[in-house]
Amino acid sequence: MDHFDKDKYSCSYKTVQRHRSNLGLLGARQRKATFEYIAPYVHDIRERFPNQGARVMGDTLRQDYGIKVSKNFLLEFFKVSEPEAVRRRKLRRFRRKRFWSAGVMDIIAVDQHDKWKRFGLWLHVGLDPFTGHIAWLCIWWTNHNSCLICSYYIKAGHEVGGIPLHQNVKPEALWSQLRHQFTPGLEDVLDQGFNQGIYNPDDPLEKLVFRWLVIPWLQAKLDKWKKQYNSTPRRANKNKVLPHGIPDLIHAKPHLFDSVDFTVRIEEQWAPTTDPVFSCIPPLFDLQANQLYIKIGSPPIALSTFWAVFSNLLNVFFRMDGVCMSLV
Repeated sequence: MDHFDKDKYSCSYKTVQRHRSNLGLLGARQRKATFEYIAPYVHDIRERFPNQGARVMGDTLRQDYGIKVSKNFLLEFFKVSEPEAVRRRKLRRFRRKRFWSAGVMDIIAVDQHDKWKRFGLWLHVGLDPFTGHIAWLCIWWTNHNSCLICSYYIKAGHEVGGIPLHQNVKPEALWSQLRHQFTPGLEDVLDQGFNQGIYNPDDPLEKLVFRWLVIPWLQAKLDKWKKQYNSTPRRANKNKVLPHGIPDLIHAKPHLFDSVDFTVRIEEQWAPTTDPVFSCIPPLFDLQANQLYIKIGSPPIALSTFWAVFSNLLNVFFRMDGVCMSLV
């Protein structure tokens, strides 16, 4: 309520209900949702995120499809549709440790993730552990270049108007959640092409075609996962000493959570955009890849089509004879 001038604007409970109705954000009872109704949507999400539990699945249904169902409704659905998976999830227990931070932007925890290095893909994250707010979550062809990491840091600083007071604690819990919720379905697809010999990361041309297709595609998916992560509350934990709530809200309104903002307001550039690390692929190759991608009809990239698009684009490059090698 402190986000706008209440002397000029008002927003009643009924107004919120009306806007929710106009946006189609109906509850399970209002929508008269049944197991049969949500089954196709859950199936689609399962293809992307095989290990999502009821709480996160509810967030994904709301964010991706505008369907609002309760955690209990999904738990009952899972008991009927996937009882063995429910049993396995109950056996898994996340090991928690108590962590303390002084306030918003007191610390940014940064870390790299190298589990996809066999594909030539590297991840990096910056996280405010006080709020649980992800500052950046990026995928690139390296995560060992100081200019690149500094660019993530500066971009995140621009978004909030400053930098943290301190850093760095490794956000291992975030990587665990990413590996459990986001990675499995995508990794299965990437492994398919890797193991079947469709993609050879040691071949210069194949590596550039793969990089040109996969990095923007996966970054868009990571951005979407980051947005959902930042806009939904974490699971309640009575042992947690840091605030409970939605990370975006804690980050934007620390005073509502008896906290303060430690953001340091500065402006400085240490990541020149002319550095070669910021080129996903060589510019000439990018120009040719765009032209050939249009030539094959600009097919949409999805889990089920990625390797077909990759093979089609690669074949068009091969038909250019020796031209493609000059681009590499």
